[in-house]
Amino acid sequence: MAVGEAPGVDGLAAVKRAFPWFVIAGVLTAALSLRGPIVSPTPVLRDIEADLGITGATAGLLTTAPVLMFALLTPLAAIFVRRTGAETALLVSLSGVLLGTVIRSIPDFGFMLAGMVVIGASITIGNVVIPVIIRRDVPPARVAVVTAAYAATMNVGSLLTSSLTAPLASLIGWPLALLAWSFITIAGIVLWGAHLARSRRRGEDAERYSGDGAPPRERGIRSRHRPRNHHRSAAGRGVAPRGTVDDASAGDMAAPGVLRSAELPLLRPVHVDAGHRLGRARCRAGDSRCARLHLPG
Repeated sequence: MAVGEAPGVDGLAAVKRAFPWFVIAGVLTAALSLRGPIVSPTPVLRDIEADLGITGATAGLLTTAPVLMFALLTPLAAIFVRRTGAETALLVSLSGVLLGTVIRSIPDFGFMLAGMVVIGASITIGNVVIPVIIRRDVPPARVAVVTAAYAATMNVGSLLTSSLTAPLASLIGWPLALLAWSFITIAGIVLWGAHLARSRRRGEDAERYSGDGAPPRERGIRSRHRPRNHHRSAAGRGVAPRGTVDDASAGDMAAPGVLRSAELPLLRPVHVDAGHRLGRARCRAGDSRCARLHLPG
C-alpha cells in the first residue's frame, strides 16, 4: 500500500481481527478478583467477631493484611513477573487468590489471616502484571480506554462483594458467603488458561512468556531482518557486515565507490580486522574504491 493511501476493507478487517478481544476479556474477568476478595469480609466483620470471640481491632487485621502485602511485595512481584512472564504471572495470581479464598473460609482466625495474606500477595502480582499486558497487547490508541475499563471492573468487583456478601451470609452463613465469590476467580482462571493454551498452540513468539517486554511486532522485525548472530557469522566467514535492507537494491542506487548508508550503523570496531583484510584484498585486485577508502594494498 502506498504512503498516505487509506486502508481498504481488507485492511480494516485485519485491524479488527488484530484487536486482542480474548486478552481483554481475560484481563477484565481477572480484574473482578483483584479488589473484591479484600473487601468481602467487611460487611460480616461483626459476625466474625461474635463467632470467633475476637475484638474489633483483631478483626480489622483481616482487611489490613492485604494492604500491607501491597506495600511490602510490589518490588518482589515485579521481579517475579520478569522471571516468569506476564501470562504465567497472571495465572499464578488468580490461582493464589483462589487458594487464599479457600483458606479464609475456614472459621478460625489464624486460617483467615493466613488466607488474607495469601490473597494480598497474589493480588500484588496481578496489580503489577495486568498493566504490562495491556500496554503490550492492546493497540496504542486503545490503551487508555482498556486501562479505564480495567479500573472500572475492579470497582465493580468491590461493589458486588461489599453489597451482596451480607445477604448471602444471612442465607448460608458467612464462611460460605466468603467462599461463594471464588466462582469469579475460577472463571478468570479458566478464561486466562484457555488464552494461554491457545496462544501456545498457535506457536506465538516464546519471548512473550519469558518476561521480554518488547512488543511482538518489533521482536518479529528484529528476528526476521537482523538475526542476533548476523555480525558474528559474517566476520567468521571473512565477509564485511551488510545492512538489514535489501542489499541488491541498495547497491543499484549507490554510486560506485560510495559506502551504502544502510551499512554504516552496523559496522563495529570488533569487526575492523575482517573488513580491513577484505579491503586489502580488493586493493590488490585493482579495486578503484581504494583511493576513496585510503586502504593500502
